[in-house]
Amino acid sequence: MCIIFIQSRLLLPSFLCQWIFNKPDLTVTRGSNQGIFSWNYIAISNPIVLCIKKSIKDVYCLESVDIVKVIDVTKEKKGDIRIVILHFHSIQQLFDDSDTAPLPDKELTERAEETIASYLDEIWVRRQVELEIVIPKKEILSLDKELVSQTIKNHFLKRIPQLNHELILKKREGIFSFQITLINAIIGFLFILLTDNGYLNINPVIYQFIGFFIMIANWASMWKTYEFYFYDYRNLSRKRKVYKKISQMDIVVTMDSR
Repeated sequence: MCIIFIQSRLLLPSFLCQWIFNKPDLTVTRGSNQGIFSWNYIAISNPIVLCIKKSIKDVYCLESVDIVKVIDVTKEKKGDIRIVILHFHSIQQLFDDSDTAPLPDKELTERAEETIASYLDEIWVRRQVELEIVIPKKEILSLDKELVSQTIKNHFLKRIPQLNHELILKKREGIFSFQITLINAIIGFLFILLTDNGYLNINPVIYQFIGFFIMIANWASMWKTYEFYFYDYRNLSRKRKVYKKISQMDIVVTMDSR
């Protein structure tokens, strides 16, 4: 069973810190209180263990004190070359702790992936750009800079097949939506042609109701087709280009001297 003691100032035991965060001793805070967890017995299956670990983090807002959410970004220009510099406050900001794979197969965190991709997306894909990753001195000394660079490129390279899959689905939905648009347009044209030439003698109220319904159907299908090709498909296509560019570009890993 798990017994939770909330006192004025206590430290989380090292074995539990390592079990939850895979880190050394640290103080955890929720509001003005700090907590210690005493485990008397735990002999349960792995899925339940993972559930308990996640619950502890979520319910008690446990976060490692050295993990900062904000990634500092600096943009520079050297002639025609744009330089994007990302300052990571810890290696946990860059690499996903839950991924046990070694470099260069380790995955990035969602925040790191989104930040890198979004800032490079600011720059026209065909323009030359350099990416610099800055890591704290105390952590970069134990890492191979080339492996860190290759890990980042591999991460984006592994995402490209998923983007290709999404593009195929979007394209198929767009084609289907275009077919519906054509059918609605033909129905609307035939309805107007038949009524104007006297082939359909219907009540004016019913005529307006049917005409209004056909107009709404045409508007909705046309807008959906437009959205597929000019928004969804284009955005995914641009995202794939950015990811492909990151996977092929030179990434410089440096030490934070601040």
